[in-house]
Amino acid sequence: MQEDNYRERRLVPRFSIDIPLKYLNATIHKVCQARTFNISSSGLGLATEEEIATGTVLDIWLSMPDNHEQIPAKGQVVWSKKVDQKNYLVGVSLSNYALKPIPIVLRAIQAKF
Repeated sequence: MQEDNYRERRLVPRFSIDIPLKYLNATIHKVCQARTFNISSSGLGLATEEEIATGTVLDIWLSMPDNHEQIPAKGQVVWSKKVDQKNYLVGVSLSNYALKPIPIVLRAIQAKF
């Protein structure tokens, strides 16, 4: 996004990476599939087929491609954008900064080669 008045507000670096995941939408008590499009220690960018309202709390399990380990996280949707008829991009702020994004990204990249 390159706009004249755009200013990056993130305090931690994000890494572009595609990792499959499951999430539990606490509002509707439904487990859904999605993929990350970026990751940091404080947040995730998700690509999903379901609309998720801002403020929704999610329980998330990243599925590591190298050994399918499930890495848990919990977060809250801070923004949601409809991309087309059935695809959405969603920004999630993590409530537990337990994710170590660099090892996760390196494992995901190594699994592709």
